[in-house]
Amino acid sequence: MKSGSISLATVRYINGIVPLNGLFGVQLLCDNLSANTTFNLQFSNDKTNWDNATEAGTDIEGTLVDGAVNFNGFSGIPRTYYRILFAGATTGTVEYVLS
Repeated sequence: MKSGSISLATVRYINGIVPLNGLFGVQLLCDNLSANTTFNLQFSNDKTNWDNATEAGTDIEGTLVDGAVNFNGFSGIPRTYYRILFAGATTGTVEYVLS
């Protein structure tokens, strides 16, 4: 498990590595978000070239809302890099837990 926080004013993503069982969870919370913020799950083999994860041909995305916990469970290829990429130019401090 990994936890921490990022300031959306300076950082727009949270990185992780898919565990050996291929399953991982992402919990997000922000209590000072300037506006609702969409995010995408992305994967990469080299941490340089990223692509949106899809399910049934649709990008996997969500919306972070101020004061509301957002939890999602995902699956991926073990040891693949993943990130949660926040869109737009909103501000706020996002607390996260990756499991």
